[in-house]
Amino acid sequence: MTTETVLATPEGLRGLAHFRALLAMHGDDADTDLEIRRARLKAMAAAVPRPRDVTVTDTVINAIRVLQIDPPSWSGQAVYLHGGAYVVGSADTHLRMAAKYALASGARVWSIDYRLAPEHPYPAAVDDATNVWKGVSENMPTAIIGDSAGGGLALALVRRVLSQGLSRPAAIALVSPWADLTLANNSINTKSAAEIMLSKRGLTLDAERYCGGVPTCDPNVSPALADLHDMPPLLVQVGSDEILYDDAQMIVDRMEAAGRNVRLQIWQGMTHAWPAYGDLVPEAAASVKEVGLFCRKWLNHKE
Repeated sequence: MTTETVLATPEGLRGLAHFRALLAMHGDDADTDLEIRRARLKAMAAAVPRPRDVTVTDTVINAIRVLQIDPPSWSGQAVYLHGGAYVVGSADTHLRMAAKYALASGARVWSIDYRLAPEHPYPAAVDDATNVWKGVSENMPTAIIGDSAGGGLALALVRRVLSQGLSRPAAIALVSPWADLTLANNSINTKSAAEIMLSKRGLTLDAERYCGGVPTCDPNVSPALADLHDMPPLLVQVGSDEILYDDAQMIVDRMEAAGRNVRLQIWQGMTHAWPAYGDLVPEAAASVKEVGLFCRKWLNHKE
């Protein structure tokens, strides 16, 4: 295992303070109607210009809607799984992030518009991701990128892929992964004052919505609790001040115990999903660059 610590910049800390003030105006997700949360995220995404320097194609693979995102030139490909606690977000709301990963990695990116809970609880999201994987991964090296809930979904997808004998992912990159829905880790409580975006109350409600009666300790919904002995090379990025810090550490510990190739980056002063904060936080672009370099390495790796 390799552990790296990335120091915060003064500009990044000022940017986080700005976002803290903005998000405080909206209150706790636990107190906000789900449809309002969805509408708010859509409105925020609509206010951001569509990404330049990529070609975006809206298509369907095995009955699942995806956005195909191509940089000017590309080699290899990646599946991108967006965050949103399994209950908000879409390929559209996260198009900007997916495009950044396409440009950074020099790869075609497939951003999956997987079904959301509570209308479609587990295993709908894993089923959708698996069906897209079957359609895109057979003839080309393919990595997986997931942030927040998309990080947990990425691990669940890899476990499903390996169990079914499907094409093996070239690598996995997880950013601020939510992968233990039991919410039993210490950082849920010890880092709550520093966290900007998430709360234990909100995550508890969203975990119930996603699990749909499946115990939160089931490794299929909490893959940080699973056996990770056969995982591909893994990069985990986590902010030092986010309440899901221990989720990332648990994944890394399990990978290390299994003797797998794993790299942990701890971004000092950062809170949950900081790459989504854009230009006001220099660490956002730096994080995306690191994910891109990691994917390039393994997509072009020769045995």
